[in-house]
Amino acid sequence: APPHLGSSPSGARGGRAMARLRLSVALLIAVAHAVVSTGARLPDAGHEADHAPGIPRLQRQAAAPDFFTSPPTQEAKAAAEPCGEACVSVARAYAAKGLCSLPEAAGCQMVFLPQSETFPAAKTGVIFYPGALVDPRAYAPLARELADGYSLPTVVPIFAEDLANDCDGSRAELAARAVPEVRFWVMAGHSLGGEVAAQALRAWLSSSRTDAKRSIGGLALLGSYLNTEPSCGRPPLDLSRTPLSAAIVEATNDHIVNRSRLAAGARLLPPAEYVFQMNVTGGNHSQFGSYDPSNRPGPLGPDGNATIPEAVQRGLSAAAIADVAARGSHQQRLGGGAGGGVDLKRIASRATEAFI
Repeated sequence: APPHLGSSPSGARGGRAMARLRLSVALLIAVAHAVVSTGARLPDAGHEADHAPGIPRLQRQAAAPDFFTSPPTQEAKAAAEPCGEACVSVARAYAAKGLCSLPEAAGCQMVFLPQSETFPAAKTGVIFYPGALVDPRAYAPLARELADGYSLPTVVPIFAEDLANDCDGSRAELAARAVPEVRFWVMAGHSLGGEVAAQALRAWLSSSRTDAKRSIGGLALLGSYLNTEPSCGRPPLDLSRTPLSAAIVEATNDHIVNRSRLAAGARLLPPAEYVFQMNVTGGNHSQFGSYDPSNRPGPLGPDGNATIPEAVQRGLSAAAIADVAARGSHQQRLGGGAGGGVDLKRIASRATEAFI
């Protein structure tokens, strides 16, 4: 049976969390229905400044994106319900204008919670960043497996034009606010999303804000790597001397990931005893999600042919992320040493020294 983290469940707290989730989804769906059926404008930044530009009108056809993005499979669409095409379109529009913090934007994200009777036991959650030009609903099956199989609340942020970016960690903060019961967060992502997970991790660790000095549960990269080049105007994130739980999951038939960069980024990972590494035999790049990989442009395609079912690769990926979550929360309870906690001040200091 999959592991469950934490202490005894409390039905009341789980019920409140589920009510929050229903409210967030209901807000996005209500706005989406109004936009799609009437062509009405979304609320603009006039909430804070009358002169701020409004979000462009979304007509009926806006439910289908006007940019290339790989569509989710039918299984993924079902797993993402009740957030459908219109829901995602509205979230993208809010994200494009930087308005995800507005209440009606519901954080521009999908939130997947464990069953109410097990949710309060989950002190660790996952923030999962999607791959480039992939509909975020493609990660709903994985998110549901993490929530239902491992009692890990999982948040999937939605970005404008399906291109993740979180240099300041603000999207991770919105995700954390959606599930305040969670104490430790694993930053995870697929492909570009893995690099963005590292961006968010660095932003949280180097932030001067007290509320950002939260505990980090770990880092999980699927078909991705730590970038050895500067990003977000900062040096690479170097975790090589940091006792941080991590996982890096590759696939033997992945023809998309840059193998030389993957190898180079290995030197930035935490010490070997903290890193779980897996190479999925027969897996490919696209099966880290659940989407149609055909017609992807330039270096994003074509992928290799998978020789194992998507569900098998997804199950292995979920297990790797859950392993990070279990080790991360265990390290925090121990508070240091070989099983050690994450020294936030030390990491932030190293990042600052490297930048200077």
